[in-house]
Amino acid sequence: RSGGGGALEQARCMERGRKERGGRRKGRKEGKGGNKIEDLSKIKAVCIGRLTYETALNYKMQAYMAEKPSIDSLIEKLKEME
Repeated sequence: RSGGGGALEQARCMERGRKERGGRRKGRKEGKGGNKIEDLSKIKAVCIGRLTYETALNYKMQAYMAEKPSIDSLIEKLKEME
């Protein structure tokens, strides 16, 4: 193959590499997608809706939710926090 391949090809390559190494590394706490979970309590998460708000709370983030599920409402919430 030639060319960049894009994000899908990169994801496939990463998955092949993980299978060749025998899966996840032991002794590392991981969330969905294999991302390392760290202390997220200092992060302020401005959420567009209830689901993202609840997810942020589950990760112990400082979560704030927009009044309406819209970009404009999300921006207004950000302005309030300045």
